[in-house]
Amino acid sequence: MVLEPGVSKNVILFSRGSHRFAVAIEAIIEIIHVVKERKVPLSPPSVTGIISVRDKIYPIVDLAVLLDLEKVKTNEDDARMILVQVDGEAFALCADQVEALTSFQASEWRAMDTDKNSSSSKYIHGAIQPSGYGEADLLALDAIMSDLKSEAKRLAAT
Repeated sequence: MVLEPGVSKNVILFSRGSHRFAVAIEAIIEIIHVVKERKVPLSPPSVTGIISVRDKIYPIVDLAVLLDLEKVKTNEDDARMILVQVDGEAFALCADQVEALTSFQASEWRAMDTDKNSSSSKYIHGAIQPSGYGEADLLALDAIMSDLKSEAKRLAAT
């Protein structure tokens, strides 16, 4: 991810478990209340099911599972699903709470530490700390989508 000096990027901040994440606003289709999901046999563990919204099917990606985060009890009334689109493909992210729409500048962003050996690090572009908010991990939605597609192809071949 490249950020031009002096140019701000709009993001939605949300929490999942005890972690805060950011998603670029241009990738967001819609933020909805949690709806009943349908389980899908043989789906990867991070895909908890699918939902249908306005006749479109979205796989649901649980970041707590994908990134091996500690799950915490949350207020279900605050929970949302964030529908995102990457290169014409869409999926839903589980959020315990959507916190804010904000922006950040290049000076408020630091790239992911490439020395990290965590398999989950490929799903994070880096950390941001927008003015007035705590640190958040900026999600690499393209990497999440790429792995979803690869896993779907692998499962289809079995």
